Amino acid sequence: MRAFHADPALKQEILARLKTHAQAGEILNCAHVWDDGKGGPVACMVHDTDLAVWQQRCGIPKAVGSALDLAASHLDGPEQAAGFAIEWVEAVEVGQDLRGVAPALLAWLLSDREHGILRFAEPEAVREAIGRVADLHRRAAAGDVAPEAEWRAARAAAMAATDACETPLQKSIAAAGEAAAWNPATAAAAVSDTVRAWVNLFSLRVPRFTGRGAMLDREIKEWLGRLKADAEKAGLPAPNVSEHDLCVAHPAVVAFKRAQAEEIKRAQRDDRQRLAEILLTLTWQSTTWQSAAPSICA
Repeated sequence: MRAFHADPALKQEILARLKTHAQAGEILNCAHVWDDGKGGPVACMVHDTDLAVWQQRCGIPKAVGSALDLAASHLDGPEQAAGFAIEWVEAVEVGQDLRGVAPALLAWLLSDREHGILRFAEPEAVREAIGRVADLHRRAAAGDVAPEAEWRAARAAAMAATDACETPLQKSIAAAGEAAAWNPATAAAAVSDTVRAWVNLFSLRVPRFTGRGAMLDREIKEWLGRLKADAEKAGLPAPNVSEHDLCVAHPAVVAFKRAQAEEIKRAQRDDRQRLAEILLTLTWQSTTWQSAAPSICA
């Protein structure tokens, strides 16, 4: 399978079609959508949401089309999605073999040292299951696709690890490894399922925001308790301030929580932009992969 069936004219035709839709504001930051001449990047290229049609017409694996649509769907808006889609198509070389891109992306989502899911897995069985699946994807990215029996065994181990988890959080982490335990060459949905699991674990992967509002509420309540105790010792009436006033309605707290919400939104934008950047990087790198997966998913 070679990108654009190794035909430069086909690449230019698809790129021109994409740019026309972009200029008309018809490229949406949505995945697998085509409605009244508008849709996600894949649909705007082939005028169809069927990834099999995309693969047939573009010579690019279905799983890569799924990744492209999903990465675009998590960007800020249609303009960003259109710009990203055009940049990605321009980055693909005519005749390029992109079969390693989807498994490399899945390996990164699972095991990247900073952003991957594996680093948060606590039960040893979950760590082993996710690591096993990530290894299969690294092999596939390097051109060594494991037999289906190995995928089935890894999938069974991931399912067992998920079932054995005792907390909802660890079960969600294990389930991400389970979602990825498919060869994307034959199961393109592995990409969409794993990306969604990765996105949904944002608060775990970017923990600095978790629980800060609740911590602030507790600190205010403790401070109010100390004020009341001091007043009682001094024989004075308790301060006429309720916990609700301080924890919910106080201007300083409201301003802090508003600022925190904005910071979380910015962090989420950066996080999802990273997905698009990784997909672009893997696409560029795939021209040089020989017998080893790219360093980005090592």
